[in-house]
Amino acid sequence: MNTKSTRHTGPARTASKLISNGAFWNVIEAHFFSHIHLRDVAEAELAPRGLSLAHHRTLAFIANNPGISAGRLRTVLQVSYQALNTILSHLIRSDYVEQRTEERDRRIKNLYLTSEGSRAYEASVTRQFEVVRQAAIECGPDAVRGFVAMANAMASVASREFIRPLDEAGLDQMCGKRRPPHRCSGPSSGTTCSPKPLSRPCSGN
Repeated sequence: MNTKSTRHTGPARTASKLISNGAFWNVIEAHFFSHIHLRDVAEAELAPRGLSLAHHRTLAFIANNPGISAGRLRTVLQVSYQALNTILSHLIRSDYVEQRTEERDRRIKNLYLTSEGSRAYEASVTRQFEVVRQAAIECGPDAVRGFVAMANAMASVASREFIRPLDEAGLDQMCGKRRPPHRCSGPSSGTTCSPKPLSRPCSGN
């Protein structure tokens, strides 16, 4: 009986090289364990309120985009109508979120955090901010820029429209650096004024 040895080539061989690529696993492991840490510190504040990370994400996007419609929020979060409705119904019943009817189209419901919702969100995101701030101080602003650029590049093309441009002033503040005041140009040159914001919240219905 003749037997022939089979050599694995093509996609399987390529996959083997990828699996053994240490840099690839550096990225995957760093992303995984940093996500776990951020999840855990947020859940420590959410759990006593009976909230989950799904509630946290919903509160976060409403907080940063006050007045966002339910339809737009579903697009941003990339979840089904049923999944978002379950979360929103809970948040509304628990007085964390309120709905306001759009004046131009009464079918559209715009979403806002209540005072209780703001407190719940701030408590959880403050813990996350401390984790990010400590890492930013330790690694420096250039590392943060690289991390943001890498994460943006790994996001789907459709998702990138929801990612804000890097806030350089906020980055310096987070890293413990102070930026020089912005100088106005023109007739009033020599006086200080506030720089224009670099990012805009998600809008639209």
